[in-house]
Amino acid sequence: MKLKIDLQYDFEYKGFVADCPSLPGCMSQGKTRKEALKNIREAIRGYIKVLRKHHQTAPLEVTQPNYVVKNRVDPIFHFSSIEEFNRLRKKSKG
Repeated sequence: MKLKIDLQYDFEYKGFVADCPSLPGCMSQGKTRKEALKNIREAIRGYIKVLRKHHQTAPLEVTQPNYVVKNRVDPIFHFSSIEEFNRLRKKSKG
């Protein structure tokens, strides 16, 4: 499974903003690309943890096969199957 990440430079913030449109409201930022990508990883894990806590599932858009990262940044999340995604969800419950 793949998640789309939009990464854009914000001139006002003077850093990068990362958005995961498949998970509504899941955004993060960082002064560098690397920091923004690290922070969006944590945000996605936290988002999944909250879904599990409230016995909800991720929106259907998560299963879309799109993967886009603007500004030529390396991919950060690629799930080969829904089972792999669910394993991450279970670990985040920890």
